[in-house]
Amino acid sequence: MNDLTIKSADYSFSGNGPLAVAGAINVKAGTVSFRGVLASGRADGSLHFSADNNFWRIAYIYGTANTQTSTYLENTVLFAPSNDRALGTVPATPTDNIFITGTPTLFASANFTINSNRTIKISSGKYFNTGVNGGPFTYKCRVVAENSPGRNFSTNTYLNASANWTGLVVLDPGAGVTNAFGRLQVNSQLKVASGVTYLTGPGGTGTSASLYVNGKTDFGSSYGNLTVDGGEVYVSQSLYVDLRNYGQVTVTNGGKLYMPNVHWLNGHGSPARLTIADRGEVTLSNLRITQASKAEVLLNEGGLLKTFVLSVDPNATFKGTFLFNGGRLQSRDGRRALSVFPEGHDARREVMVRRQDGGSPYGRVATCCDRNGARTQCALP
Repeated sequence: MNDLTIKSADYSFSGNGPLAVAGAINVKAGTVSFRGVLASGRADGSLHFSADNNFWRIAYIYGTANTQTSTYLENTVLFAPSNDRALGTVPATPTDNIFITGTPTLFASANFTINSNRTIKISSGKYFNTGVNGGPFTYKCRVVAENSPGRNFSTNTYLNASANWTGLVVLDPGAGVTNAFGRLQVNSQLKVASGVTYLTGPGGTGTSASLYVNGKTDFGSSYGNLTVDGGEVYVSQSLYVDLRNYGQVTVTNGGKLYMPNVHWLNGHGSPARLTIADRGEVTLSNLRITQASKAEVLLNEGGLLKTFVLSVDPNATFKGTFLFNGGRLQSRDGRRALSVFPEGHDARREVMVRRQDGGSPYGRVATCCDRNGARTQCALP
């Protein structure tokens, strides 16, 4: 058949023979479930899913032997495969295989892993949502922007861990493998477990930031949690990373954030937390400890923070907390000492610097070094 359009109520298709579609499967109302074999009726072997502008137009795909050679997710379709073969034949080598040409959502209702040979390609200017109930939902494949030749190529594309679900999404393409797209938004839970994720979009604030981590009501919730656990995140552009509404970033287990031109806005208008621990490493231009109440930075045992400047925002009206818990604070400039609170503030009023257990922040608890590892002056309040 050519187009298959679902116009009302909910439908379920089943059967032993393949259902071949040459046009697009359009979900215009309700949901549709495919329990049999899906195939492409196109010469290129692709299968296309589309929807109207309602977010909750859902295509559930249960087939375990679908034969399309590539899958296109268009408009606002919510695409919910139950297993990797629902995405069609697995390529023999890493190949562009899932194409994001609208603002769709790729959703899993349980533990799910996408094969490493299925590269996901996001079209220019498009916004790719993902989420899972429970999980984890693991992307073993690459996620890249259309026509992106490398890590320094600016691109207006988005990957968003959606707040509609609270399960864990994992980017785990493997050591030496790179993801590259414009902006990363974390509204639920996301882990970078391996590889390097390059964020190449120019950074503003809020959803225009290269990295935006947005929580909800408290630090104990499942919203707004980014963990860099073994993998790396690299921001190539200047301007801002934005944490707000109890958003949290944890860098641990050898994970790295390398953002040499970035101002880190910790608690932009609302509480937020950055934790660096256990061989985690963060490189910034300026770490603004606070722009809101309950803004926290925890530099724990084994963590390393490299920055030119440690500061508070010139317009900040709230007190933040910097917890030195055995980590290492290092200047990125080998010619001079680290610049601490240089913006004319009374740091004793606006930033509390202490150990989490209430002890002194000096001695072995906070080691300040220059770029070459030599001790340097670090005048803490």
